[in-house]
Amino acid sequence: MLGYALLLILAAVALGFLEMIFPSGGLLGIFSVACLIAGITLGFMVDGATGLILLAVSTVVGPMVMFYGFKLLPKTTVGKKIVLSPHVESPSDRGRDGVSEESYDHLKGRQGKALCDLRPSGYVEIGGKRFQVTADCDLIETGASVIVTAVEGNSIMVDRNTKDRLV
Repeated sequence: MLGYALLLILAAVALGFLEMIFPSGGLLGIFSVACLIAGITLGFMVDGATGLILLAVSTVVGPMVMFYGFKLLPKTTVGKKIVLSPHVESPSDRGRDGVSEESYDHLKGRQGKALCDLRPSGYVEIGGKRFQVTADCDLIETGASVIVTAVEGNSIMVDRNTKDRLV
């Protein structure tokens, strides 16, 4: 009977570990708890001391299995879909769609083209690169020529390029 108790506790540990790696909506977890209770109960049926030893071992091993399961979860295919990973920004991505530490002062005074309606924010193309900008005025239509008027940290401010209108 002791062999069955140990087998059930081992099955409980294995099922608990599998539940951490392959989330099954709790089904594997329920089977794990059932195996654990049955294994400890069989241990108490053999002898009171055996039951206490199995209870103590499962109290120590259970949290360890959970710890390693949570540690391995982000590395599994299911875990990669569940757990957010940090976004690594490459130098070519800086200044586009987010905050970066790159200075955009070199863009001041440069001309570009609005890729969408700027109401007041949107995207422009400057020197063949796409940047997220904010317009100084109310609305700049798609395709309009713009000029960078100010750079404040990571914010690029543009206005209509009136020089193109006069020509």
